[in-house]
Amino acid sequence: MLRIAHLTHASGHHLPRTGKKRAGPLLASLALAVLLGACSGALPSTSWPGLSASTTTAYLADGQYLFAIDLQNGTLRWRYPEKAVAGTTFYSNPALTADGRLALTSSDKSVHLVDATSGTVVWRMPLGRDPFVAPALVLGESLYAPAGNGTLYALNAADGATRWTFSTKHAIWSAPVPQGEVLYVASLDHNLYAVRAADGQLVWSRDLGGALAGGPAIANDLVLIGTFDGRVVALDAARGREVWTTQAKGWVWGAPVVVGESAIFGDLTGGLQAVELATGRTRWQVRLDGPVRATPFAEAGLIYIGTEAGTAYALDAADGTIRWQQAVGGKLYGDPLLAGGKLLFTVLESESPLVALNPQTGAKLWGFIPPK
Repeated sequence: MLRIAHLTHASGHHLPRTGKKRAGPLLASLALAVLLGACSGALPSTSWPGLSASTTTAYLADGQYLFAIDLQNGTLRWRYPEKAVAGTTFYSNPALTADGRLALTSSDKSVHLVDATSGTVVWRMPLGRDPFVAPALVLGESLYAPAGNGTLYALNAADGATRWTFSTKHAIWSAPVPQGEVLYVASLDHNLYAVRAADGQLVWSRDLGGALAGGPAIANDLVLIGTFDGRVVALDAARGREVWTTQAKGWVWGAPVVVGESAIFGDLTGGLQAVELATGRTRWQVRLDGPVRATPFAEAGLIYIGTEAGTAYALDAADGTIRWQQAVGGKLYGDPLLAGGKLLFTVLESESPLVALNPQTGAKLWGFIPPK
């Protein structure tokens, strides 16, 4: 889960301004963060919630708690910790392990491993000097945690011990994406890195000329990544060679989603666009009612996405036709998720930080209100 933080390159060069005039309140917040943030990638005091889910339970990282929520009716099962801890805030998507645990990064500069059934802590590992911004990635016996200072930590999932570290030149705001023996790591330093998962050695890196906030998508031996200068770039996964690039109307924050032979992505002007996976040529594009920060969710020929204006959409993946739209309220910055037959959206600036919709109609099924 990505956050609003300081947006200058490590060398001091400001990031591209493409889309700045059109992206609305979100970019106003970004501009403010530039003035107030620290060059380490430090975070402001507020952020939007993180989300993951099993077939029966949604896990919501919001403020000082991680909540386990029954998908059937939106009721609370447990929360972690039982009492709030000063200086600890959760906001990244929890990573669910194969053995039923949740890896959770935090503003307290630590990674927490929590039992997904009971909410009890298995271990907590303090790391580094900066808050964690991005979610962790769980892969086999390893856990990969990107920190706000640009360091990727590889940990043993069993006990949290550090196996290796890899450093970029600026903050990492997204989880690494695996393919085979390689992790692809996006950084605000404009570079996409291919790193060996076993030992953290660099395979290749590519400077794409704009900050990379969202993670990449992998398809057909291509790595697809959006940039803050308003482009989506396709690279050859093996060597990092550019295959094609396509222009959006504004900053591309979330990762593209691949549906068949198309890659679909949103931008901060409110555009949603589908391009040919092989060439980058535009297949369709539509204009929604507010900036799109999230990665779309694709299922059964539909694309689900939310906007900063608080509207949830379902669109036909083939041609972009809007099937339904639903006013949720608040601001929808997080990635939507389909689990247990429910379409889930996290909501900023709402009494219900998590809502469940009917994926066929958009009708609201329930909203979770955290206990006081």
